[in-house]
Amino acid sequence: MIRQTASVVALTPVAASGVSYRSGAKGNFKQTKETVSRTGNDGISVVIPTLNEERYLNETLERVTNEPGIEVIVVDGGSVDETPVIAENWGARVIHSAPGRARQMNNGASEAKGAIVLFLHADTFLPKDWPTSVREVVSRSNTSLGSFLHTFDDASLWHRFISLTVNLRSWIFRLPYGDQALFLPRKTWDQLKGYQELPILEELDLIRRAKKLGRIRFSSKKVTTSARRGRRQGELRTTIANDILLIGFALHIHPRRLLPVYRWVTRSHKKPQMQPGASKLRCRNGPVDLVSEDSTK
Repeated sequence: MIRQTASVVALTPVAASGVSYRSGAKGNFKQTKETVSRTGNDGISVVIPTLNEERYLNETLERVTNEPGIEVIVVDGGSVDETPVIAENWGARVIHSAPGRARQMNNGASEAKGAIVLFLHADTFLPKDWPTSVREVVSRSNTSLGSFLHTFDDASLWHRFISLTVNLRSWIFRLPYGDQALFLPRKTWDQLKGYQELPILEELDLIRRAKKLGRIRFSSKKVTTSARRGRRQGELRTTIANDILLIGFALHIHPRRLLPVYRWVTRSHKKPQMQPGASKLRCRNGPVDLVSEDSTK
């Protein structure tokens, strides 16, 4: 949902693009003028696209806002749960946008003030002292884009194996997934002109283009991401969907042609668990997903 009035549309150029804003409310973290000033010099702007993410957002924001000098921008695509309120309580700047992961990330990055922009999924948790790692990776010669290594919040043998293959693929092919927290210098983001608004694979497309500008590098630290997608859709089905996407990406098949196959493979036959009196959009088994290639979850 786009929350704006006719007068805002008429007076504000940004609103005309389908974006409206809420200032951060006081909470556990407060973005001060000093924070914004620092992000303009050597700071980091964290952009988090959301859609019904109340289940995970508290922990995600706790990891982000525990660090000083960080600008936090939550770009909400029309949540009907408490996602915007949670973001405001943590002091994040909330932007209301039309839904779509690429569109939301572009809207957030266009407002970011940091010299480095980090894109974080709402169910991905950053490691301790992550800003130091981000700055160290970006400072390396000829770095166009950086990422963390991967682990799941599920310690089962299967998920440990999947994380191992994800990390091996990342190192060998320099091809991380979006749930590994992609980050890059603002000047590189400007050169790339943001994400293409694709139905899937928008993050892999960005990485492919970033490779032409420099090196894809990795922190030795790991982010922890939710295994909710695999639990909901089935681990094998999710793995097959990933393989289809990666093969199609390697063959330069347009994402719109891959989308029907991806949706067919990932159709969940598990009946979601609902909160009493909740609508289907407020599924307690997980939020309505923003379709994206990083479906190893």
